[in-house]
Amino acid sequence: MPADKCELDHIVPFNHANPSAGGWTTEANLECLCKEHHDMKTRGIIRVVLRGNRTIWFSTRAGQKVATKAAVR
Repeated sequence: MPADKCELDHIVPFNHANPSAGGWTTEANLECLCKEHHDMKTRGIIRVVLRGNRTIWFSTRAGQKVATKAAVR
């Protein structure tokens, strides 16, 4: 999905109760997700983990896992 058709997602969610705990809006903590996957993550249907090599892992509650490489900025 082209980035201009996506929504920015905080990989580590912003902690509204304790902002200093993390989830900041920084380039390293943002990724483009299509609306469907962003909504699924928000609802807890999938889990998204960004690894240090910019690999994004999507996991379902059923244990399915898929990886994709984030675009180089």
